[in-house]
Amino acid sequence: MRSLFRLIPAPVACTALTAFVCTFTPDTYTPLVMERVDGLGDTVSPFPSLRFAFSMAVENDNVSLYMEPEGESYYTQLNSTHDTLALVVTGMLQGSTLYSVSPAEKIVGATGSALQPRAVSFSFCTYPREQEPNDTRDTSMRFENPIYGEIFNTHDTDYFCVDDAAGSGLYLRSHDAGVALGLGIADTAGHDTTSRGIEPLKYVAVPDSMSRPLFARVFSVTGKGRYELGAYQP
Repeated sequence: MRSLFRLIPAPVACTALTAFVCTFTPDTYTPLVMERVDGLGDTVSPFPSLRFAFSMAVENDNVSLYMEPEGESYYTQLNSTHDTLALVVTGMLQGSTLYSVSPAEKIVGATGSALQPRAVSFSFCTYPREQEPNDTRDTSMRFENPIYGEIFNTHDTDYFCVDDAAGSGLYLRSHDAGVALGLGIADTAGHDTTSRGIEPLKYVAVPDSMSRPLFARVFSVTGKGRYELGAYQP
């Protein structure tokens, strides 16, 4: 009679079967990733609009962010495809300050992966901004290239003492639509040149007849608003 023992598979077959089961790999887990994509760099305006992208669409209808130091006015806006988030500052951040931005709530991706609150953090610095009062020559602050400020009302004027950093002239960029700001440059000898047009970007050259120190002034033509003042070379 033939032995049934010989019908049992050889040990090598069992080992091969075990190896196959142990090397089985489930579907790859894809984590949710958030990154800055605005291209503004590490130093930004005190009134920036930052953009962040997610590696996949998120399930959240809205996404809130922490921004520290606190106390500034801003809002966030998720795009229609739920994969890009904008942070828009509606006031002005402090100048020459280090800020950090991080999720304020759990963000869930389309595959179920998630970012927990403060799971990632993004840091940036701000350019210098004006310090009040600087509404006369005697209280003018030192010009830094560039510097940011705000005209608070139609009677407000901001003065800056300008050294050689001004180069051949200054530009003034109005940040808020519909607001017309003026730019003037003068010296202590009485020479003065001014641009008052309604265009949002103005250039004022420094005449060769002017002697240092120079004083730049930013003032309202119509309305009030935020601005950037910087040096340019024609």
